[in-house]
Amino acid sequence: MELKANDMYRIECQDSISANELFSLSVLYAPFLSSLATQLYCYLVAEANQSVVALPHERICTILNANIVDVENARGQLEEVLLLKTYYRQQNEVDYYIYQVVMPLLPKDFLKHDVFGRMYAQAVGLQQYEITKQMCIHPDEQKENFVDVSKPFQNRFLSSWNQQKEQEFHRVRPSFEQTNEISDLQINFDYDAFLQDLSFLAVPASARSKQSLKVIGELATIYGIEPKRMGVLVSRCINLKDKTLDEQKLRSRCRSEKSAYVNPNTPKTKYDVAPVQFLKNIQNGVTVTAADTKLLEDLVRNMKLSPSVVNVLVEYVLNTYDMKLSRSVTEKIAASWVRLHIDSVEDALTLIQSQSVKKKTVKEKPLPQWYSEQQEVSSNDEDKEALLRSIRNKEGGF
Repeated sequence: MELKANDMYRIECQDSISANELFSLSVLYAPFLSSLATQLYCYLVAEANQSVVALPHERICTILNANIVDVENARGQLEEVLLLKTYYRQQNEVDYYIYQVVMPLLPKDFLKHDVFGRMYAQAVGLQQYEITKQMCIHPDEQKENFVDVSKPFQNRFLSSWNQQKEQEFHRVRPSFEQTNEISDLQINFDYDAFLQDLSFLAVPASARSKQSLKVIGELATIYGIEPKRMGVLVSRCINLKDKTLDEQKLRSRCRSEKSAYVNPNTPKTKYDVAPVQFLKNIQNGVTVTAADTKLLEDLVRNMKLSPSVVNVLVEYVLNTYDMKLSRSVTEKIAASWVRLHIDSVEDALTLIQSQSVKKKTVKEKPLPQWYSEQQEVSSNDEDKEALLRSIRNKEGGF
């Protein structure tokens, strides 16, 4: 299969590269890799922790200043030395690739490797092999008697910078003043399908930041909105001035959306659907009110309960309180579940069952002693009255 610039890719990397692994890449793997292959590996490692969606290979070509053929050849070099695994899928005439980055072997492991050790010795010669081996064994030499002769930083790369580029830079520059809080919500959203045919004219790159994509995924999970429809909603919520996503406007549109979409890859139980859709099912398809919709969103976003746990909570409240979904009652129960660390359907159902068992096994409190004594006194008084009536009847008979 021929790699094309519009083919999509996504990166998987389980760890960040360490100093020793970087040494292996730069010194040990270097004889078997072109400079572009090394650049490509570094790029994949760097972007793996920043990107959560599929992107076109055109991005790699632009950043590495290479054509698609050279990128494909560089990828092949990484695969040959086991630094990269490539997975392929074709869908709707678009090719998708998943690049699974493998960390380099540590220096000692590389040199002792039956294959890589011999390859390295043959590539650089035994003398360089011995030098490299000594580097891996001995600590770095102290630099007390050395002088720093490094060239100073030069800003020649910005010689063509102008005011227009400065304005564009401020528009797309990431803001680190925003909170870095990571939501505990398990997002159930197909980002690949969402971005597949999404035009950059409708949703520009500045509206596809990591924060914006997280919000989009959260809202799709809460309200059960399919990827294609979410693309339409997002395109209608772009700020025309700065080309960013208006999150409040998107939330408002999602709340009024009457969606019946259920992700076919997720449901395992009746609770594994979007909370709004779950409540709608309980109401026999009747649209959920704005107040209830806002409550469900707050339970997920603010109380940090998973959507499936929220569904169990909603069912419990409705069954317990005559099908009334009171905000105050629901939030109190939700707060107790948060304190009890209820984070799965199984935990929630177990808690409800244990509370039900406790209510059934509550023993009746024994009556106070004074009540029993009063009953005995009352009984004695009644016996005396009966005896007096009997005596009077007998006397009246003489």
